[in-house]
Amino acid sequence: MSEPSFSKTVLGQALCASGAGVFQVYSGGIAIDTMSTRMQAGQGVREAIFGQGQKPSLQALSRSNLFAGHRVMAQGRFPYLFTNLNVYNATSRRLGSLKMSTAAKEATSIASTTCVSAAVITAIECPKILAQLNPSAAASGSPPTVFSILREQGLSRLLRGYDACICREAFFNAALLGSPAISRAVREHIVEPAAAKASAAEARGVSSGPNGLVAWLLGGRELLATSLLMGMCVGFLTNGPDQLKTRIQHGQFGSLPEALRWQLAHGGGLRALYGPAAIYRALYTGHGVLALNFMRHKVETVVDRLQGWSVETPPAPVLRSRRLAPNV
Repeated sequence: MSEPSFSKTVLGQALCASGAGVFQVYSGGIAIDTMSTRMQAGQGVREAIFGQGQKPSLQALSRSNLFAGHRVMAQGRFPYLFTNLNVYNATSRRLGSLKMSTAAKEATSIASTTCVSAAVITAIECPKILAQLNPSAAASGSPPTVFSILREQGLSRLLRGYDACICREAFFNAALLGSPAISRAVREHIVEPAAAKASAAEARGVSSGPNGLVAWLLGGRELLATSLLMGMCVGFLTNGPDQLKTRIQHGQFGSLPEALRWQLAHGGGLRALYGPAAIYRALYTGHGVLALNFMRHKVETVVDRLQGWSVETPPAPVLRSRRLAPNV
């Protein structure tokens, strides 16, 4: 078995996790997440942005503290992504020599990663949820932290909501960890053939047609497009378990079965879990998968080059002229 590149080692993954996590939080992720969380708790769009009973204004926006929980989220991104990436890479390496299909290896790696990382993110999101739903306490200078909850209420309170979180994380990890492999397949089976056909068409002096448009839109951007599309779809679909997790961590319920029974009997059923909050959740998850994959790839490339590794980046398909879109 060949030695992994530096970016795939424990130290390399630590650097990748730190860079990707901080970028995801402060490039807008925390603000979108705060709005989504408040809407999951029953607030409207205006209340989620400006605060309950407040008219839209810059002053109200400042007081609503959309960045509530940003410290614990930024600090928590490192252990979460460090665990996520290392478990995934370690499992993938161990499965490398086994006689399994590529899809089976990928699914097994993602499943094992989810079981571990869901516990980490549950603990991290507990104080974040409490801060987002109580912005005055978060702004007071003494917001809840992982250690304060652990010290005052115990481990069971910190990990409350793990059952709902693991339902969400399974799909999120499929998007985060699976999108690079899918983007390579998109490049190999869609973009490169389209670019070749478009180049051949232009060589004959005819319009490149839809092939040119596909190559122009996706050429060199396969990972970004795949991450955004998968992230948004997963974000919308997982708003149900995520919204139930928010209520559990806020203290309304003790477990997923209890929250689900209440939702079915009194909360409007499963359909009610996919309202406006699901749209903001889709935006947040799409942004998250896009930002994390974008920055992770950048950091991996930098650390490998610093260590003298040869990083092969396949060139984007290039057409012979700029007339890429079909003639109209």
